[in-house]
Amino acid sequence: MENLPDIFVSVLTVVNNDADVIEAFLTETAAVLAEHFSHYEILLVDNGSTDGTTDKIQALQQKLPNIRLLRLSRVYDKETALAACLDHSIGDYMILLDLLCDPPEWIPKMMEQAVSGYDVVIAEAVDRGRESHFMRTLRKIFYKIASKTLGLTLQPQASYFRVLSRRVVNSLTRIRNKSRYFKYFTALVGFRQIHIPYQRVYRRSRGNDTAPWWRSLGNALDIILSNSARPLRWAAWLGLLASLINLIYFGYIFVVTLVKQRIAEGWLTTNVMSTLMFFFLFLILAVLVEYVSRILEETKDRPLYFIDYEIDSPVMSYQKEKGEEPLNVV
Repeated sequence: MENLPDIFVSVLTVVNNDADVIEAFLTETAAVLAEHFSHYEILLVDNGSTDGTTDKIQALQQKLPNIRLLRLSRVYDKETALAACLDHSIGDYMILLDLLCDPPEWIPKMMEQAVSGYDVVIAEAVDRGRESHFMRTLRKIFYKIASKTLGLTLQPQASYFRVLSRRVVNSLTRIRNKSRYFKYFTALVGFRQIHIPYQRVYRRSRGNDTAPWWRSLGNALDIILSNSARPLRWAAWLGLLASLINLIYFGYIFVVTLVKQRIAEGWLTTNVMSTLMFFFLFLILAVLVEYVSRILEETKDRPLYFIDYEIDSPVMSYQKEKGEEPLNVV
């Protein structure tokens, strides 16, 4: 890929207790960007690190140009931290990069697709070696259910590693939902998209980076219930079905009363019907409570996140070359 002098690229990364890998990641990423782009920045959003990650970043800012550090006031979920990345990016193209598994050397190849006309370039991981078979199965089931429920096709292999054009980011930053799922939002805003396969490179040899299955299951339910009214509609149909069953049962009782002179005690039938009706009733109530809780959360007039501080590298090459103002402040 040849050098692109007129394109400003923002690499966006969320860090959290990554002091052991941050130097290697920044050195490698800065080298790739300096080789292929005249104007770039690396925006690091620190999501409440406590292991000295921010100290290492500030030390590296004295050596490497175009590094911006944005520290959040506390630990937020990953989706909120990504929203902070997008809100404070200033590039023509934004590249989301996971420092634990995404290789920076893939940036030029993905940018080739972006400048050729694609607004969204999504990297699909061909290998999820650290993911258990159980979690892989759950993930596939979730994506099938989510695609049907949300009405948009979500690819199970799609990662957060992707390139976004400025107009896509401008569209995404307009979505201020408290409950967030970046992959769904990217599909929701549309634009021209392409998927390319890539091989992950893990920077830590120990541990498993995936969340526990119960947390993933909770996140999956939150994503579906917060972004689709279909479960609520299903609950309504379930209520109608329960009402219909009750109506049929009432007709059955009426017919039996007319035909039979002596009616035996219907203990079993009565208990089965009452149990079934209470099951439907409380299931519907559970769905309604989930939606009411999300409505309450969305109506709270609060920012998505709060910022502790922001620090830039002493040398910002795009300011040095073009003056004191960045190329694309939005």
